Amino acid sequence: MSERVATAAAHLVLASEADRASGLLFYASLTLAPIRVRIDGVTIRRKRNGDRGVSWPARRSADGRLYPIVQILDPIVRAELERLLLDEARRVQRDLSP
Repeated sequence: MSERVATAAAHLVLASEADRASGLLFYASLTLAPIRVRIDGVTIRRKRNGDRGVSWPARRSADGRLYPIVQILDPIVRAELERLLLDEARRVQRDLSP
Protein backbone atom coordinates (compact mmCIF):
# COMPACT_ATOMS: atom_id res chain seq x y z
CA MET A 1 0.00 0.00 0.00
CA SER A 2 1.08 3.55 -0.60
CA GLU A 3 1.44 6.33 1.92
CA ARG A 4 -2.09 7.38 0.98
CA VAL A 5 -3.56 4.20 2.50
CA ALA A 6 -1.28 2.78 5.14
CA THR A 7 -3.02 -0.60 5.32
CA ALA A 8 -6.10 -2.22 3.93
CA ALA A 9 -7.66 -5.61 4.58
CA ALA A 10 -10.12 -7.40 2.33
CA HIS A 11 -12.75 -9.93 3.38
CA LEU A 12 -14.33 -11.99 0.60
CA VAL A 13 -17.34 -14.29 0.54
CA LEU A 14 -17.81 -16.67 -2.36
CA ALA A 15 -21.01 -15.98 -4.30
CA SER A 16 -23.59 -18.73 -4.79
CA GLU A 17 -23.21 -21.14 -7.67
CA ALA A 18 -26.08 -19.42 -9.54
CA ASP A 19 -24.48 -16.00 -9.04
CA ARG A 20 -21.09 -17.31 -10.19
CA ALA A 21 -22.72 -18.69 -13.35
CA SER A 22 -23.91 -15.16 -14.15
CA GLY A 23 -20.49 -13.60 -13.49
CA LEU A 24 -20.75 -12.49 -9.84
CA LEU A 25 -17.80 -14.25 -8.18
CA PHE A 26 -17.34 -12.70 -4.72
CA TYR A 27 -18.91 -10.28 -2.29
CA ALA A 28 -16.25 -8.20 -0.56
CA SER A 29 -15.68 -5.69 2.18
CA LEU A 30 -12.62 -3.55 2.59
CA THR A 31 -11.24 -2.09 5.82
CA LEU A 32 -8.88 0.88 5.57
CA ALA A 33 -6.48 1.84 8.36
CA PRO A 34 -5.47 4.00 10.13
CA ILE A 35 -8.62 5.95 9.23
CA ARG A 36 -10.85 3.06 10.39
CA VAL A 37 -13.22 3.02 7.43
CA ARG A 38 -15.01 -0.09 6.20
CA ILE A 39 -16.55 -0.31 2.73
CA ASP A 40 -19.21 -2.98 2.20
CA GLY A 41 -21.09 -3.88 -0.95
CA VAL A 42 -18.04 -4.34 -3.16
CA THR A 43 -18.26 -7.19 -5.67
CA ILE A 44 -15.79 -9.00 -7.86
CA ARG A 45 -17.22 -10.01 -11.21
CA ARG A 46 -16.11 -11.84 -14.32
CA LYS A 47 -16.13 -9.44 -17.27
CA ARG A 48 -17.24 -10.41 -20.76
CA ASN A 49 -13.60 -10.86 -21.81
CA GLY A 50 -13.04 -13.29 -18.91
CA ASP A 51 -10.97 -10.92 -16.76
CA ARG A 52 -12.04 -10.10 -13.23
CA GLY A 53 -13.13 -6.63 -12.24
CA VAL A 54 -14.13 -4.79 -9.08
CA SER A 55 -17.56 -3.15 -8.82
CA TRP A 56 -17.95 -0.48 -6.17
CA PRO A 57 -21.30 -0.05 -4.40
CA ALA A 58 -23.87 2.11 -6.18
CA ARG A 59 -27.60 2.75 -6.16
CA ARG A 60 -29.75 2.70 -9.28
CA SER A 61 -32.41 5.39 -9.68
CA ALA A 62 -35.92 4.71 -10.96
CA ASP A 63 -34.80 5.85 -14.41
CA GLY A 64 -31.83 3.46 -14.39
CA ARG A 65 -28.97 5.86 -13.65
CA LEU A 66 -26.22 4.67 -11.30
CA TYR A 67 -25.18 6.79 -8.33
CA PRO A 68 -21.96 5.70 -6.60
CA ILE A 69 -22.10 5.23 -2.85
CA VAL A 70 -18.31 5.14 -2.61
CA GLN A 71 -15.95 7.05 -4.86
CA ILE A 72 -12.21 6.51 -4.59
CA LEU A 73 -11.06 9.87 -5.94
CA ASP A 74 -7.33 9.15 -6.07
CA PRO A 75 -6.68 6.87 -9.09
CA ILE A 76 -3.50 5.45 -7.52
CA VAL A 77 -5.31 4.48 -4.33
CA ARG A 78 -8.21 3.04 -6.35
CA ALA A 79 -5.81 0.89 -8.39
CA GLU A 80 -4.06 -0.32 -5.22
CA LEU A 81 -7.34 -1.25 -3.54
CA GLU A 82 -8.58 -3.04 -6.65
CA ARG A 83 -5.29 -4.92 -6.90
CA LEU A 84 -5.61 -5.96 -3.23
CA LEU A 85 -9.16 -7.24 -3.81
CA LEU A 86 -8.26 -9.11 -7.00
CA ASP A 87 -5.16 -10.66 -5.39
CA GLU A 88 -7.28 -11.82 -2.46
CA ALA A 89 -9.86 -13.28 -4.87
CA ARG A 90 -7.11 -15.25 -6.62
CA ARG A 91 -5.81 -16.50 -3.25
CA VAL A 92 -9.27 -17.60 -2.10
CA GLN A 93 -9.97 -19.28 -5.46
CA ARG A 94 -6.63 -21.10 -5.25
CA ASP A 95 -7.40 -22.26 -1.69
CA LEU A 96 -10.81 -23.57 -2.80
CA SER A 97 -9.38 -25.56 -5.70
CA PRO A 98 -8.94 -29.30 -5.02
